[in-house]
Amino acid sequence: VLISCGVGEGGGAAAGGGGTGGTTLPPTAAAAAISLGTDTVTVKSDNSTPATITATVLDTSNAVIEGITVAFSATGGTLSASSVQTDADGQAVITFRSGTLNQSNQVVTITATASGKSAQIPIQIVGSMLTMAPRCYHRRSQAGAEVSVVD
Repeated sequence: VLISCGVGEGGGAAAGGGGTGGTTLPPTAAAAAISLGTDTVTVKSDNSTPATITATVLDTSNAVIEGITVAFSATGGTLSASSVQTDADGQAVITFRSGTLNQSNQVVTITATASGKSAQIPIQIVGSMLTMAPRCYHRRSQAGAEVSVVD
């Protein structure tokens, strides 16, 4: 499991919530810190393997925050959602895949942001490979090469 943490400036002051028509929303604390984790740091370029990305959001007392929106973005590939609210464990979970637009080997950076705090985590996309092996023929001194492309 790879974990990345981000802490920005400022405190985690509580913000009041309210509504109309008799509906009152509970106050939501601002994020003081956010961390990112993943179950794998490598996915295949053929879009067949996902990586589960988990953001954990904490307040100024290092307590998890439920119900805060975490925005996700990536420099490549595809995300299952661009924003998710944290659950009772203060976690927002998405899935990342390599996608089908750019299947080249690359490193994609995933960013999660909540209340102006952000964290990043790299995911490597692999699978495209070119191998070449010489092949000798004993007939009339012919030589050749065998090339294979694996994705």
